[in-house]
Amino acid sequence: MSRRAKKGISGYAAIGALIDGGIPHQVEFDPQALQRAAGRNFSEPEQKQFRVVQSQAQRWTYIGSAMTHPKFSQTVGEISPGAQTQIEEMSVAFS
Repeated sequence: MSRRAKKGISGYAAIGALIDGGIPHQVEFDPQALQRAAGRNFSEPEQKQFRVVQSQAQRWTYIGSAMTHPKFSQTVGEISPGAQTQIEEMSVAFS
């Protein structure tokens, strides 16, 4: 993999990490909104389960689905097959 491709993958990973780091903060707002919409308070175990499911759902929606999109993968593969493989390996964490 070229130095330029390595730098691009590193930057891409940094952006993904930034987004991933913000997801827990967003997830903390979601149970409150759901409780208001549902018109009831959820127990602590329900809220905990909701946070787990919501975190993984948002990680997939905002990060994983983009990493595995066929057009994105094809484009990265045309630039650098090694970069394509690296992104495919990273995407497993978000599925």
